[in-house]
Amino acid sequence: MQFSSFQSAKSLVPQLPPPRYSEDDEVLAYFNPVIRSTPPKLWIVRDPMGVSEQEAIDCSEIIETTDEFASFDEKGRVVWDMDRLDQIPIYKKRVDY
Repeated sequence: MQFSSFQSAKSLVPQLPPPRYSEDDEVLAYFNPVIRSTPPKLWIVRDPMGVSEQEAIDCSEIIETTDEFASFDEKGRVVWDMDRLDQIPIYKKRVDY
């Protein structure tokens, strides 16, 4: 696609304000995630017999483990607490660069 001028091409691009970043995001923006990331968490599904609770206790010596916020429904499918999504172990606040 060709344009008659830079101004005509520029008029098609929305003029958005620059994004705002937290101080931590600015400091760590160019670090490899392997260097700056925290160790992963193991999130297992809570079961009615309590096996998941014991597994969480046993595994916590090696890796942070939890069985909170997820359970099985009556059909055996995994469901999680939709009211507290920001508290689930895999939640990460999105950063738009």
